[in-house]
Amino acid sequence: FKIGPAEKLLNITSDLCAFQGDEQKRLHELMLAHPDEITLDYGGNIVLSVWSFNTSFLQIDRSSGNPILRNSVTGHAQCFVHGNGPAKRIVRRLGQHMEDGFAS
Repeated sequence: FKIGPAEKLLNITSDLCAFQGDEQKRLHELMLAHPDEITLDYGGNIVLSVWSFNTSFLQIDRSSGNPILRNSVTGHAQCFVHGNGPAKRIVRRLGQHMEDGFAS
């Protein structure tokens, strides 16, 4: 996942498209060369990948009238949840709970 100003994302994407080799390696090189522009979301504050995670810390908050998925570890709304690999079913279930009105 990449997030940020469009011009910066264009620069990174153009570099990656021109690069012949391992994209992950190149992203690490760019991150080390531009620490003021590129960082990792270590805490999963923006995107949380839930493969092999106990998701009990993700709670559905209905206090505002609209369901909001809250991360009880960070205390904030979870922006994105990524169901990588077998975790796709976890994300589907979270979505169903938000739609159906059930607690997580």
